[in-house]
Amino acid sequence: MRSDSNVVERLRSLLDNLYVPNGELDKQRMARYIFASDENACNVNRIVHPAVQKDLQRWFAEQAVPVAAMESAILYESGFDVEVDKVIFVEAPLALRIRRAMERDGATEEQVCRRIARQNTDKVQHRADYRIVNDGIADIPSQLLEILKSLNY
Repeated sequence: MRSDSNVVERLRSLLDNLYVPNGELDKQRMARYIFASDENACNVNRIVHPAVQKDLQRWFAEQAVPVAAMESAILYESGFDVEVDKVIFVEAPLALRIRRAMERDGATEEQVCRRIARQNTDKVQHRADYRIVNDGIADIPSQLLEILKSLNY
């Protein structure tokens, strides 16, 4: 959305003033557009997802490590699940997820709740191979080590 000129051009054709004068993506404007309707989200996804998937495939091929990971809040909806061997579901209490997203994105609680509602969390939870608790209390490194051990790494 920043460096692929084809993606940038196609996104600009969807929405005026999507990029600020210095060329940076106006993330809040993009989020408002995407979450305004399912049609808008589909329009953006048709442009962005194929480019992201191509870049992801390139990135995975370049890694000289036994395990590489990606993050995706919409793994199954985007079709990226075909790119991974295992799925780790990271869970946190809803109130904490909302607060973290508000702080990270400068979004309102209502905006964050709309985003969360579009994520198919139940589907991911049920299909995930592993689970990590990210509640600010549980020890994430030890959880990751357990997963790596079960993968024989």
